Amino acid sequence: MCYLPNQRGKKYTLSLGTLYTLLSESKEHGLPAIMIGSGSEGMLYKNIKEALKAARNSNILDVWFSTNGTLLTKEIMELLVDEKIARIAISLDAATSEIYREIRGKDLLNKVESNIHYLLDVKRRKQSKLPIVRLSFCVQEANIYMSNQVAEVF
Repeated sequence: MCYLPNQRGKKYTLSLGTLYTLLSESKEHGLPAIMIGSGSEGMLYKNIKEALKAARNSNILDVWFSTNGTLLTKEIMELLVDEKIARIAISLDAATSEIYREIRGKDLLNKVESNIHYLLDVKRRKQSKLPIVRLSFCVQEANIYMSNQVAEVF
């Protein structure tokens, strides 16, 4: 789960200028991998499209994007495939709407599942192996008995 409950106080975000500088230095030093969205929701970054494109254009082989999947748009999913982002990790955390609501506070399981299916369809349509789609499942008391059922959905 994201660290949001632990992030009290003023929030900061990375400017595009700083991001471009970091990625330029990463390219210069041959950074092999980068994870975007670790510890927070990647789709909340207002410059996520630019960040994904810039990371991929920096010759970083393993660009890994992390999200809970609720804010994915068709445009972003198309971009993930077109830019050949290496991996996307989607936090699912439940196999039923009831458990999803209990864990996440809202019932958005159908939306996340729909987004996952759309992304897989884009990959098939464009005959792309990338991004590799990984479903994360944070085992908690509310969902521990359901963990085996998540794999059956996809």
